[in-house]
Amino acid sequence: MKFKLSQQNHKILLNEIDRLKNGGSLNDVEPHTKEVVEALTGWPYQKHWGNNNISYEAKQRQKEDVS
Repeated sequence: MKFKLSQQNHKILLNEIDRLKNGGSLNDVEPHTKEVVEALTGWPYQKHWGNNNISYEAKQRQKEDVS
């Protein structure tokens, strides 16, 4: 597996995270930024930023392991 992270893509990702933290909308993403995020993660852009159930499922598994 080859990762597509470069200095340029990393900067794009960090800028997008900052934009969203400062109240930016998912709907206002630049097309190139969306492509970079999807290429780096393998996920559709709209499934990022808490719009999935990954964290919920992990917490449920943790609860099951403890009991």
